[in-house]
Amino acid sequence: MSELARLTFDILSHAWRRRDVLLVDLKVEFGRLTAGNEKGQLVIADVIDNDSWRIWPQGREDRMLDKQIYRNLQTVDDAALATVKAAYEEVVDLVGTFPVMRPGMAAIVADGPERNEALNAVAAALQGLGLPTIRHIASPTRTPGFVLQLVQQLEATFARLFFVAIGSDDTLRAMLDAASSAPVLGWNGDASAVAQQCAKLLAMDDTVLYGRTLLMQANARSTVLHADAGLQQQGGPPGASLG
Repeated sequence: MSELARLTFDILSHAWRRRDVLLVDLKVEFGRLTAGNEKGQLVIADVIDNDSWRIWPQGREDRMLDKQIYRNLQTVDDAALATVKAAYEEVVDLVGTFPVMRPGMAAIVADGPERNEALNAVAAALQGLGLPTIRHIASPTRTPGFVLQLVQQLEATFARLFFVAIGSDDTLRAMLDAASSAPVLGWNGDASAVAQQCAKLLAMDDTVLYGRTLLMQANARSTVLHADAGLQQQGGPPGASLG
């Protein structure tokens, strides 16, 4: 529950920050699914609305827009309720402008056909995050002119672009980095790690992708913890202890 609550808060806080609003705190309730393939799965079982949080525009408590306004009323009359209503309507307008996913284009470039397997692995990992990809093979030593032409074409076509360079050494990455104003990432042999680095580049102004990045990190932590728990259940060598 703590992990789910933290993830939910972080994602909503990211969305509010982009509206210059501080998410002070958040209340959510939990339950478990009672049917289906994921029966028993812990989930958030709550409506998240303006009664669920405290939000302060510009981080100022005196500009609060949440239910605390009603709690602070000295007199509940038509004028006071109109103030509360206006605040709630402002929240509706702000939430309506929360950003939807604005995916950039991931240009994955390999320096030879022998790296097709790595190229396809990176593309699959990025597509799993909802990021569109375009794939090319261009060699900095055999087709340097094509590399430069490719950079110009892609930069003229896509507003939010980044490159992933897959090569036998750092030559392709260095050439792309020198020729392009877009971010260029190198291949480290781990498609998931590269995809996560790409997602972080775009997540600064994309709340959907920010949330997916947090979830990927949470799943990675969970995998490690479950692996350790399974190892401990097997038991260690005789006489082994943590002391």
